Amino acid sequence: MTAYKDILSEFIKRSKDNLESIQKLANEEKLAGISEKDKSAFEVTQLINSLLGLVVLPQQRLFDKIPKTSFDNLRNAGWPSDFLKPSTRNDLDNNLRSLSICLRNGITHFNIEAIEQTGEISGVIICDKKTPKCPPHWEVILTLSELQCVVEKFGEVVKTNHP
Repeated sequence: MTAYKDILSEFIKRSKDNLESIQKLANEEKLAGISEKDKSAFEVTQLINSLLGLVVLPQQRLFDKIPKTSFDNLRNAGWPSDFLKPSTRNDLDNNLRSLSICLRNGITHFNIEAIEQTGEISGVIICDKKTPKCPPHWEVILTLSELQCVVEKFGEVVKTNHP
């Protein structure tokens, strides 16, 4: 493996490439009729792993460069409406930069639950809460396609705002 020249830019790119590779392999396995126990590609697991490479790590390094885009503008740009929920925290505004804090907290504190339908993962719940027993400041329920959209859209934002 070649060395990182710019670790953040290359980590973002490699995370995106890994996600695409796993999704392609998962589709090939599905078309080939490979059973669940014989699968080698777990696209939902990779999608959740990609939250680290495309959301958490870039958010930590580029926080001040994440735009304060309003929820209305994000909605108009194709972000999932259910994702654009205000936090009950008094120190946050209703914009992408503040939302990135909630998302980052939910991911890094592993406040993620899988939603199951007929034995398959159909979505996730991510929440930002102070302690496991406290009610969440922010919570979102996303289908897998909505989660995919959030990962892609956030990846675009950090790529655009990183030299």
